[in-house]
Amino acid sequence: MDKSQEIKVKRDDETITVTRKAFDAYYSQVGYQEVKTRRTASKKSE
Repeated sequence: MDKSQEIKVKRDDETITVTRKAFDAYYSQVGYQEVKTRRTASKKSE
C-alpha cells in the first residue's frame, strides 16, 4: 500500500491507520464540513 494513502487517526486514546478512501467515506457520513472548518487541509493530492 502506498504510504501517502494512509492516514493516522487518533481516537479514544488509540491511533489507528486508515486509507484515504476509508477516511473520506467515514467523514462524509459524520459531517465532513465540521471537520473541514476545524482544520483546513488541502486536498490537492487526489
